[in-house]
Amino acid sequence: MEPAKVVACMKSCGLQCAHMCFPKGSAPPLPWAVYYIDTTSDFCADGELWDEVPNWIVEVYEKSFDFELHRKVKDAIAREFSPPIVEQSWVEDENCLLTTYAFKEI
Repeated sequence: MEPAKVVACMKSCGLQCAHMCFPKGSAPPLPWAVYYIDTTSDFCADGELWDEVPNWIVEVYEKSFDFELHRKVKDAIAREFSPPIVEQSWVEDENCLLTTYAFKEI
């Protein structure tokens, strides 16, 4: 598990990012991203853990959909990890768009 690879991937897209959340009151102006491990896919054999593959989530928050940013993020993830599964939703309380990228470390 290499969170530094996820951070570098987001920074290459021009996004500031934090693990899970920015400290209260310190989030930069939109767009920005947070990342975390959702689950792991463990490979066990002979009663031992042989490999632990993290399933990462990156959430990108922005005021409105930026196709170029989306393309950059998706391409950057696909270069370093598995191709992402992408979902979008509107965060009413924050008045912003949330794009979630789910992917595995390969």
